[in-house]
Amino acid sequence: MTAFIRSGAGLLALILTLIGLSLPAMGEGRTALHRGNVAEPDTLDPHKLTTLYEGYISRDIYTPLVARDNKGIMGPGIAESWDISEDGLVYTFHLRDNLKWSDGHDLTADDVVAGFQRLLNPTTASQSASLVYMIKNAEEVATGHMPVDQLAIRALDPQTVEITLNHPAPQFLGIIAGGRGAPLPRHAYAEHGDEWVYQQNFVGNGAFLLAEWQPNNYIRAVKNPYFYDADKVKLEEVYYYPTEDYNAAIKRYRAGELDWNAQIPTQQMALLEKVAPDDIYISKALSITYIWVNNQAKPFDDPRVRAALAMSIDRKIITDKIMKMGETPAYSMVPPFVTDYSGPQFDFKDMSMDERRTRARELLSDAGFGPDNPLEFEYRIRATADGKRHAAAIQNFWKGVGIKANILATDIKTHYADLSEHNFSVADAGWSALDDPEDFLYLALTSSGAQNSGNYSNPDYDRLMAEAQQIADIKARFAKMAEAEAILLGEYGIIPLYYATDRHLVAPHVKGFYGNVVDVHPSQYIWIEE
Repeated sequence: MTAFIRSGAGLLALILTLIGLSLPAMGEGRTALHRGNVAEPDTLDPHKLTTLYEGYISRDIYTPLVARDNKGIMGPGIAESWDISEDGLVYTFHLRDNLKWSDGHDLTADDVVAGFQRLLNPTTASQSASLVYMIKNAEEVATGHMPVDQLAIRALDPQTVEITLNHPAPQFLGIIAGGRGAPLPRHAYAEHGDEWVYQQNFVGNGAFLLAEWQPNNYIRAVKNPYFYDADKVKLEEVYYYPTEDYNAAIKRYRAGELDWNAQIPTQQMALLEKVAPDDIYISKALSITYIWVNNQAKPFDDPRVRAALAMSIDRKIITDKIMKMGETPAYSMVPPFVTDYSGPQFDFKDMSMDERRTRARELLSDAGFGPDNPLEFEYRIRATADGKRHAAAIQNFWKGVGIKANILATDIKTHYADLSEHNFSVADAGWSALDDPEDFLYLALTSSGAQNSGNYSNPDYDRLMAEAQQIADIKARFAKMAEAEAILLGEYGIIPLYYATDRHLVAPHVKGFYGNVVDVHPSQYIWIEE
C-alpha cells in the first residue's frame, strides 16, 4: 500500500471534528481493526437482524451453534460436534465445555433453546423467523397458533440440544450458521428485556463484545475474555464505520483511517488498480441484485406490466458497461452456479433487445398504457454510488418503452424498512444466500412474510416448494424447485438483474482475510502486521 497517501489522517480527523463526528485512535500496538461496514445498523439484536452489514458485526459479538471461518467454511461454533439422524430430521448438538457469556455467567443448552424461542416468538416480530420454519412447529409458533414451549427444540442436559425438523433440510446448518437462533443470555434478558443488547447492558458470547455505539459514527467492540477461543484472538478492538458513501470511504481508506472497506465503487476501480492492485479482493458470490415489484398493488398486479418492466432492461449494459466488476446478467432467481441445480430462465433471454422492447410496448398497450397514458411510478433505490448509476440506466431503459420511473434514493436502513412494510411500488434489493436454491426461492413464498417484500403469492408455487422440502434425494428435490421457479419467472413475480460479486478493499497489513462466496469475514481470525 506504499502508493497510498496516509499522511492525511490528521486532516481527516479535523474535518470529522468540524462536522460533528469523532475519530477514535487507531489503537496502540495496532491491535485495533478499523472496518468500513457499508451502513448504519438498524439493530444489533441477534434475533432481529436483516442485513449483510448487520451480519458482519453480529458474527463478531455472537456465536451460534455452528459458525463459518474466514474462508467461509462451516464448522463448530458453541457446539463442538453434532449428530444427524438417518432420516435427516433430528439434530443433536453437543456444546463445548465451560461456555461462558461475556459477563462470566455460564452458557447452557437452556440459553440455546431460549434463543430459538425468542426468534420465533410473535412478539419479537423477527423478519428472519420464516428462515427456520423447517423446525417442527416453528411456523405455528411464529404465527401465534402454538405457544413457544411447543417448538421442537429441547435441552437434553446442560450441554446437549436436540432440534427436530418437519422435513429434511440440507441448508439448515448453513442458515443457523448465519446467526439465526443465537443463544439468549436469559439472566440479562430477565433484567433488561430487549435493552439487553444496548451497550450499557450488553452480554454476548462472541469473540468480541459491544463496548460503544456512536450512531452514524462508529461501533466499537472489544475482545471478549470469556470467549471459548479467546487465546487465539489477536485483535483487542474492532471499529465498524457506516460507509454508505462509497467514494468518501475510499478517501478515508487512502488516508489510512480504514484498514478495510466492504465495498469498492466502480468509478474508483481504475485508480485503485493502478495504486493498490494488491488491496482489491473481488470474488464470485452467492448473491443477486434484483427488483421487487409490489405484486398486489395496481397496476403491478398485472403480469403484463411486470413482464414489460423485466424484459426492457438491458442487463448486459448494466454488468459490462456500468458495474464492470465481474457481475453477470441474471435471467433467473437462482444463480446458475448453485451446485447441482439446473433451473429455468426468463423466456425472453435469447431475444434481441429490439425484440424485447417491441414486446414490452405491446404488453403495456394490452394493459392500457401508451403514449397518451404512460405507466408512471416511483422507483425506490438504495442511495449508494453504484445503486444510483444502474438505477439511472434502468430508468432510461424503461423510458425507451414509454415508462416513466421517478427515482427516489434513500439510505439503506430506510430503504429496507420500507421494503419490509411493503411500502413501495417498485424497488431494488439484494440478497446473499447459501449454496442451495431453496435459500433464493424462499423469498417468494407466501409464508416468508416481510422477507417477501413484493407480496408475491401463488398457491402452486408454495405447493411445489413444500413438496420439494419433503424429498430427500437432491436431484429430485432440485427438479421440483425448478418447477416452482418456472412459475415465479413465468409470472414475473420478481425481476432478477445481475448476479453480484463480493468486493472488499483490504490493506496489506491486514492478515487472515480471504474472499469467499458467502462473504463471511469474522474478525476473530484477523490480525495486523505492520
